[in-house]
Amino acid sequence: MNTRSAGATILAALSCALFPPGCRTPEGRADSVRVLALAPIDLASAPAFRSELLFATPRVSVHHTLLKERLSPHFHLDHEETVIVLEGRARMLIGEAWHEIGPGSVTHVPLGVVHAVEPLGPGGFVGAVSIFSPPFDGKDRVFLEP
Repeated sequence: MNTRSAGATILAALSCALFPPGCRTPEGRADSVRVLALAPIDLASAPAFRSELLFATPRVSVHHTLLKERLSPHFHLDHEETVIVLEGRARMLIGEAWHEIGPGSVTHVPLGVVHAVEPLGPGGFVGAVSIFSPPFDGKDRVFLEP
């Protein structure tokens, strides 16, 4: 089985800074989230694009994202996005410039800026944490290509 994990535990320090007590989890609980463990992903059975809401506050939402194919150029009408790459390598378009990203890369995409992602290498994929502000509702993504 081809299983990848984002590591044992992530966002411990980040969560203390960004997610105060009372944040909302996907289950709707109002817990204090301090440490979050990501489940391993079976790449063979995973869809080409997967985004799982980890938790949200009134100001941000945090998603565990897996991308196995190109994500076409798009922009967000109401959200800015910060991406922290955990695994894999890719080319990421931000505005008019392409950047190579990999584990440890942190990118910020301001509101309204066109961006796209293309995994690199054979069997390429990118595993990342995406942080949206305000919380992402999926309604403001505008693709430039079909």
